[in-house]
Amino acid sequence: MSLLFTARLTEDQDPLALPRVTLQGAAEAIAADSGEYEQAAEAYLARFPQAEMTLGLGDFSFFRLRPATGRLVLGFGRALSLDAAQIQAALSPER
Repeated sequence: MSLLFTARLTEDQDPLALPRVTLQGAAEAIAADSGEYEQAAEAYLARFPQAEMTLGLGDFSFFRLRPATGRLVLGFGRALSLDAAQIQAALSPER
């Protein structure tokens, strides 16, 4: 998988000048009959209660994202590569 996150774009900004991070890694399906699926469903419905019907659809799935590398761009000449440990530390709830 590859995910790109950017700062919010305003009307007068150049999208290429936005701070951004791109993460690369693996996406793994979570088995519908697992406890992890139930935890994901609870968290999803807590955030999107109107989507309860969606969970019953046969083609709905949850995926576990495991970032392995990343690239953080903070502006012209200000970029750095990230490894899995740095990404995990940045995503840690204790931060």
